[in-house]
Amino acid sequence: MEMDLRENTMLKDGTYRVVSVLGRGGFGITYKAITHGAVSGVLGGMQVDIPVTIKEFFMKDSCVREEETQRVSIPTANGKEQIERYKKKFIKEAYNLSKLNHPNIVKVIDVFEENNTIYYVMQFLKNGTLTQYIRENGKMNEDMARKYILQIADALDYMHTKMHICHFDVKPSNILLDDHYNAKLIDFGISKNYDEGGNATSSTPVGISKGYAPLEQYRQTLNEFSPASDVYSLGATLYTLLTGKVPPEASEVLDNGLPTRPADVSPKIWNAVEKAMTPRRKDRPQHVSEIIALLRDEVKPVVVVEDDVETQLIEDEEAKTKDEKAARAKGSQSKGSSFFILDPSMKRMLIGGLLAAACVIGGFFAWKSLGGASEKSPQVVESNQVEDVELDYVLKGENGNADVSFHYKGQAVDGVPEGKGIGEYAEGVYEGNYHAGKREDTHAIMKMANGDVYDGSWENDYYAHGRYTVSESGMYFEGDFRQGEPYNGTNYNQDGSVYFRIKEGKEVE
Repeated sequence: MEMDLRENTMLKDGTYRVVSVLGRGGFGITYKAITHGAVSGVLGGMQVDIPVTIKEFFMKDSCVREEETQRVSIPTANGKEQIERYKKKFIKEAYNLSKLNHPNIVKVIDVFEENNTIYYVMQFLKNGTLTQYIRENGKMNEDMARKYILQIADALDYMHTKMHICHFDVKPSNILLDDHYNAKLIDFGISKNYDEGGNATSSTPVGISKGYAPLEQYRQTLNEFSPASDVYSLGATLYTLLTGKVPPEASEVLDNGLPTRPADVSPKIWNAVEKAMTPRRKDRPQHVSEIIALLRDEVKPVVVVEDDVETQLIEDEEAKTKDEKAARAKGSQSKGSSFFILDPSMKRMLIGGLLAAACVIGGFFAWKSLGGASEKSPQVVESNQVEDVELDYVLKGENGNADVSFHYKGQAVDGVPEGKGIGEYAEGVYEGNYHAGKREDTHAIMKMANGDVYDGSWENDYYAHGRYTVSESGMYFEGDFRQGEPYNGTNYNQDGSVYFRIKEGKEVE
């Protein structure tokens, strides 16, 4: 008897067509599906296929699927009450997710009942989980690991402070990557809602993912609002990204502490891991903002991978993400797109190792410091006196680089841009977050004076990961940047076809 829906199964009166299985868990099966949408213009319109993700309520140890009808049934009377409770929780998860509005949380767009079970529909994130990314691409460097943890930390901070929700299942396999390789938190199956008084608003099962769950989760003491529990899981996820291993279980950390810091991991970032994974909840940072503050300082490159730990459901009693510099001189403003219009021989010469010359004669690699915008990115303010200002600011050049002048309007501490603001540079306009006068953001869009657009993250006033689109040709580069220059990624033609790829700063076939 089959467990999964068959390929090409139609759901919701033909609205969705099942394409393949993406994953299976303790109480759900996740599918890739296709729905239809319309696009139109002045000359007419057309129908297009849109990929979506559909999650089906299906408890693998209790449910069966009827082969002919594909209906889900429970073969025995035992546990029906429990399954109905889980089903209600599944529906509540869908509706709770639909209310969450954050760039690093997956978006739910539909929920419906069919085949005697429940389905909810989410945006499709084609680049898989952090676990899959690491398996396929090898170890991440430390900056990349920090970027993803900061993004998820920002999502958790939003959940805790704005929505009074704790996730309770943060781990690499529950973090997906979108088209621009930004992280999105998924799977709210064991999350809990709390009222203004900090009391759980419903009796739901508590689950554990070994290595990622804190002691209090094993002990089922989560009836009071507990952001510190998500802090532990966030630290454990960072542990995995830095070591490539599933963390030791919380009881082992209590008895023996964490393993020795790997030689290629900086003490600063390891300190964040150790603080977050403090076994006793009362000794641990109580808010995600404390971990954000620890990670916001500079770190050096490093290591990463692996998890696929299944969340185990447990019945509780109640329920039966420094350096070098900003913008090159004003001359780089009009050169930012010339890389894509060079002839192939010149392009290959630039990629083949003359990166410094490229900055002068090609200008493409002058991408290094042109910014972005984000509404909910984390920030660290090292003074209590935050004020709104409008001023002309000069960011002093480091390591021989020229100073960068810009007009700034936004939050500042002691006259230094710190927090959300707008910067008008020679290259274009940046709207987003600043730290110590530099552009720092997990996701931002900067519009250049020549029409080019950068959409992605910023670190130390440099591009970090995202897409740079050339307005003149429509061609674009998508991937990682190092010190603002394309390092790993792909150059695409306007139609989305691959032009050539870059690996470690060089063109590859």
